[in-house]
Parts: sequence; C-alpha cells; structure tokens
Amino acid sequence: MASGLHVALTPREFPEVKKEETMRNRWLFCATLALAVSLLSPTTLVAGDAFAKFGLFVHPDMGGFGNSWFISAGSDWGVFHEEQGFLGLEFQGAYHSESAGGFKVSEVPANVLLNFKWKAPSERVRPYAGAGVGLISSYVKVEAFGDSEHEWVKDAGMQFMGGVEFNRKFAVELMAQKVFAGDSDDIFEDGSDLRWAVLAGILW
Repeated sequence: MASGLHVALTPREFPEVKKEETMRNRWLFCATLALAVSLLSPTTLVAGDAFAKFGLFVHPDMGGFGNSWFISAGSDWGVFHEEQGFLGLEFQGAYHSESAGGFKVSEVPANVLLNFKWKAPSERVRPYAGAGVGLISSYVKVEAFGDSEHEWVKDAGMQFMGGVEFNRKFAVELMAQKVFAGDSDDIFEDGSDLRWAVLAGILW
C-alpha cells in the first residue's frame, strides 16, 4: 500500500514535473469521461456485457491479503468485427488499512480505466485479451497521535489483461497494471515493475 508520508523531496514535487503530470492526468480524465458518456448512451447500453469481479494483487507483495484485494466492475460493448472487438469501462475500488506504532494509514483506491478487448467468437469457452488506460487514484488518510492528514493521489496508468469466459456467465482473468508515478518515458526501463493480479467473477 502506498503511504502518504514523504520526508525527502521526490521528483514529482518539482514544479515542472508536477505541471507535466497534472496535464497528463487531466487529459486522461477528460478522455475517460468522454468515452464513458458515449458508452453509456441508450443505443450502446443495451448491448453491454456487464461484469463484477473480485481481484487480488499477487506480485509484488502489497502487505498481505488486507492490502491486496479489490473489486472490479464495469461493462464491455461489442463495437468491431461482429462483436469480437470490445470497448469497455472499468471501475476498481477497495479499502485498505494498516496500523503500527501509533500511526494508521487508510487507503481507498478509486480507479477508472478504458479497456479494449478482443474476444474469441465462441460461447462455452471464450478466451480474451486486451489492454486499457486511465486514472489510477487513491484517497489516503494518515492518522498519528490525534492528528490526521489526507490526500488524493492521482496518477495515469495502464493495464494488460487476459482471461477466459465460461458460457458468458463466469470469468477468470490475469491482469498486469502499471502506474506512472512520474515521467511516463520510464515505461520500458528497468525498475518499472508491473503489479500482477488474478480476478474471478460473474457476467450478465
């Protein structure tokens, strides 16, 4: 879990870095909102494959089960090649809390991502793969000896996923998620670790 306590000055706190990061986050938020509105229009809503999944980050270690779980919900809409290509909107959320030595750190992740998935043209067993981009954010509250501070941590992010749907009712998925905490040019450099998660849930 990302802590809200910072002692040393980090690169994202310099004005020029902060300005670039803010502009990127605003662009992603506006793009996410625009596509969300278009996908939620009456003409596309009825064709959506809604889903709700329970997820668990398994690598790297997030500090145990209590800091690793999350809920994913959203919908996919068939838009390309006889409903094999899907655009989707996904929300991810959780509540994580950790206490030690008079300190308590609480985190409420609230992520919004736009996904593109390619699904096999089958009914009983339907493999799929895709990728998504969006806003990775958390509300972080730090309490210490009667005092408290809170902060919205907002970053751009992307994810890759692959899984299998069964009878279009159940799904299992493997997901890799990357958070850009600073300059997005570091995506393929050493040290830019992906967070791996497994998910399972229902579709309707």
